[in-house]
Amino acid sequence: MEEQKKNPAQGLSESEQVQVRRQKLADLQAAGHDPFTLTKFPQDAYSADLKEEFKELPNETDSGKKVALAGRLMSKRVMGKASFAHLRDDKGDIQLYVRRDELGDDAYAAFKKLDVGDIIGVKGEPKTPEEMEQILAGRRAKWKPRAPRYRKGVLRLFSMLAASPMKGAYLEYDK
Repeated sequence: MEEQKKNPAQGLSESEQVQVRRQKLADLQAAGHDPFTLTKFPQDAYSADLKEEFKELPNETDSGKKVALAGRLMSKRVMGKASFAHLRDDKGDIQLYVRRDELGDDAYAAFKKLDVGDIIGVKGEPKTPEEMEQILAGRRAKWKPRAPRYRKGVLRLFSMLAASPMKGAYLEYDK
């Protein structure tokens, strides 16, 4: 018998991956979204053109332009209420920033079900990396760490060690 190859990224054999993908296909078709029907997405921009057009845009300026891109999903990082993804079209790659607040719960759940390699269409407003960094910096400023659970004793020391390994193993114990 032939051994089945294991995918180290997911820990699934090839036949298990095929079963998972077929189940996803059946779920899509049951929801009325057959991926094999011919559809046309109104693409009006390409990634390289957008990068060139908005390269000189000042940070505080709102472009106000809505664009539609289509391409293959190359990577996806889901982080709770926000996600990052990379889309590759005919002229290059572009990063996508997807927020549940702007998209809605149903559409965001559908986005989370997408697999790397899927061909998708997206609509939105282009932002420069500096604008994205300002948005994220504003969120970081609002974020406050949780209060420590243990204020005294050995559990306090352990929680401090576990929470910040960069401090090292030596901590002064203040009573």
